[in-house]
Amino acid sequence: MNRTIQALVIFGGQGSGKGTQSTLLGEKLKAVHIGMGDVLRKLATENTDSGWQIKKTIEAGNLIPDEQATQIIRGQLEKIPKDQGFVIEGYPRTIQQSKDYQAMLEAFGRMKPKPTFVHLTVPEDELRSRLEKRQELENRNDDIEHLIERRMQIYQQQTKPVLDAVGDWADVIEVNGNQPIPDVTNQILERLDHVEA
Repeated sequence: MNRTIQALVIFGGQGSGKGTQSTLLGEKLKAVHIGMGDVLRKLATENTDSGWQIKKTIEAGNLIPDEQATQIIRGQLEKIPKDQGFVIEGYPRTIQQSKDYQAMLEAFGRMKPKPTFVHLTVPEDELRSRLEKRQELENRNDDIEHLIERRMQIYQQQTKPVLDAVGDWADVIEVNGNQPIPDVTNQILERLDHVEA
């Protein structure tokens, strides 16, 4: 790598491979992997009012409130040493969250090197197919069939606009997520190598 990765977000629709790529990139870049979905599913198992609300929100196919999402990410970032980079997936998911994320990075002194968003592009029909297979293989409650369309609608209306919103303070690179996993990883690393600090 030509530069140290400080703040990397893996971005894409449900089923685009964000979790897989974030894990792999965390290992290759020696960065901390923060999976918002993993954190939320863990919190949803806790026998608390907050855990119950998160569980209810996930099962309805909705996004958790912006303030709560940001609070969770802030708590994760506070644990990471300043000299270690991180890879996030599943946040930010709304324009408000992207503003909160920018403010957080500024507060933590993590705006240099410039933050990067990697957008994994996958056709909608392929995303649907992947989500259906995931449901069959993992029997995940948050991917039951009647919620797939809801998730995709939220992504198009609330999440995808984030990419335009962050363009003035972060690098945004697009990578074809509809190819074998190792090829996606290698392409991301290659693109990161040519991003300006």
